[in-house]
Amino acid sequence: MRREAGAVIDGLLVLDRAENLAAVDIREERYKRVLIAPDDLELTGGVPSDCPLYVYEASVCEGKGRLEIIQSYLDAVLQGFLREHGRAGVERFIHETDGFDAAILADRKRPTYPRAVTLEAEEQAFFDALLMQITPDFASFVR
Repeated sequence: MRREAGAVIDGLLVLDRAENLAAVDIREERYKRVLIAPDDLELTGGVPSDCPLYVYEASVCEGKGRLEIIQSYLDAVLQGFLREHGRAGVERFIHETDGFDAAILADRKRPTYPRAVTLEAEEQAFFDALLMQITPDFASFVR
């Protein structure tokens, strides 16, 4: 996530224990955790008043090499977006998210992401078609 004044994104708010933040920080090493106010969010439900809220914003990481996205991770994210925000939400996510110029590591047949999902054929075709629109090299991965 990169902040832009007046910008809005679809997403999910995950409530977790504070002691788990260190592990999330490690997993999200290319992002920085930023405290936000409840007023920064448009929520469909409530949040406990004493619950700190964080987002992970994109940060420039020197010396980390070329960014790569694991396809099985991307499949999980896109399937979640599809279920929560519909096809239009997935399209917004793909077109409004920076970083899809990264190499996509095609591991769908042998997922390396620990929380990999199984896609329906229609989901796979939809995701791949969207990625081919914005990632010129993607077509070579899905053959």
